[in-house]
Amino acid sequence: MIRRELEEKVRVAEPIQKMDLRGLDLEGAVFDGGIFEEVDFSGAELAGLSAKEASFISCDFTGAKLGGAKLRNATIFRTDLSGADLREVDLVSATLNEGAAQGASFAGADLTLTSFVGVDLRQAVFVQATLDRTTYLQGSTVGVNFAGTHLDRVVLVEADLRQADLRGVRGTAAIFVKANLSGQNLAGADLAKCQFMEADLRGVDLSGAKLGQAGFKGADLRGANLDGAQASQCLFVEANMAQVSAKRATLTQAIFVDANLAEAQFVGADARQIIAHRASLQGAQLVGADLREADFSYANLTGASFMQTKLLRTEFHAAIEDDAVFGPGRALARGVDEALVEAERWQPPY
Repeated sequence: MIRRELEEKVRVAEPIQKMDLRGLDLEGAVFDGGIFEEVDFSGAELAGLSAKEASFISCDFTGAKLGGAKLRNATIFRTDLSGADLREVDLVSATLNEGAAQGASFAGADLTLTSFVGVDLRQAVFVQATLDRTTYLQGSTVGVNFAGTHLDRVVLVEADLRQADLRGVRGTAAIFVKANLSGQNLAGADLAKCQFMEADLRGVDLSGAKLGQAGFKGADLRGANLDGAQASQCLFVEANMAQVSAKRATLTQAIFVDANLAEAQFVGADARQIIAHRASLQGAQLVGADLREADFSYANLTGASFMQTKLLRTEFHAAIEDDAVFGPGRALARGVDEALVEAERWQPPY
């Protein structure tokens, strides 16, 4: 009877407010377009529920069973989903704002265009969920489980992912703005075209990772492991890469403008046509690297080792080379461009 009454109220657009529906069996109920405010659904059986374009305001779904529910375009505001079973749920284009979903399972859920804003997602599970243009803003993501998921154009802003389960994760043009992934193991991960602007990647293991065209502008990569990484055309502008190990990495056409590469290891790396204007490579090891047509203009190369490197047409215009060590390949590199020096010194006559 309660189910029929609720469905009728929803049908006539009557808001449902301050009702106690704890533990009730509402499996397969149809609440499309309904408005629910301060309703207690905790522990309720809601598998297969249809609540498309519904609004849930300050409701309680703790421990509720919502497997396979249809919540497409729903608005879920200041609502508690902690411990809820949301497996296989359809949350396409839904908005979850200022609530909690601590320990909730979104395994296998369709979260295409779903927005999580200010939601507590600690220990939440997203294994094999469809994460396509999904957005996570401001809420806690400590211990979140993304194992085996494909982060397709997903946006994570200021997310704490240090303890996240990222085993087998893939990313396509995902955006990690100011995210904290320090200490994570992403060895061999496919993160092509992902953006890590101002992200904390200290000590991250990216060995063998596929990073083609990824962006690390302003990121902190101190001590990170990029050995054998495929990082062609990556953007490392203003990144802090002190003591990074990128041995045998593929870095062709990567951009290191204004980057800190002090004591970095590029031994045996393929770094053809990289641009490292004004980069700091103090004490860096580039032994055996392929640096053909690379550009180190204005870079600080103090104490760096270029032994056994390939330097055909490599640019060292106005670079600081104090105590830098070169092999015979230095003769094939370009020195100071006198015409450019003259142009740089030119002052208007007035």
